[in-house]
Amino acid sequence: MYANHAVYKGYRLSAHVHHAGEQAGKSGTARDSFEATVNIIALGGEPSTGLPALRSHRAGSPREAIEAAVAYGRDVIDGLSSFTKGKRKAAATKAHAAA
Repeated sequence: MYANHAVYKGYRLSAHVHHAGEQAGKSGTARDSFEATVNIIALGGEPSTGLPALRSHRAGSPREAIEAAVAYGRDVIDGLSSFTKGKRKAAATKAHAAA
């Protein structure tokens, strides 16, 4: 079972993977390819506004595709959260001043 569902900073990330067919590798032989997309849903019934267009991720295994999609979803959420960025910056400034 792959970890295709996660809760991150008040959002539920759900990655959906499907077999994308075969693609030719460098050696010319066909290999399986899997494509995963991620859905981001705010917890608590709040609408998920301001989300960019979510892209799909292709990999050689379902696990790799899901991991890439969930990591991308986390990056999107981090980009939405100016509060988190401000908090990190304040903590870094405070730690630097204390040193």
